[in-house]
Amino acid sequence: MIKKMSKKKTIVFLIITILIIGCFIWYRELGTNKEVPKKAKFVNSVLLESEDYQ
Repeated sequence: MIKKMSKKKTIVFLIITILIIGCFIWYRELGTNKEVPKKAKFVNSVLLESEDYQ
């Protein structure tokens, strides 16, 4: 019932699988590169200013 796959078909299958996995990883990284909210920028600037006075 199980047919043998040729080497060429196996290599093509592996390349397509790697490309699909690579695209999913790349797509997830796009979602993590969002702009920082203004409130977080304000808090960061306050913390940096308070370090100067210590």
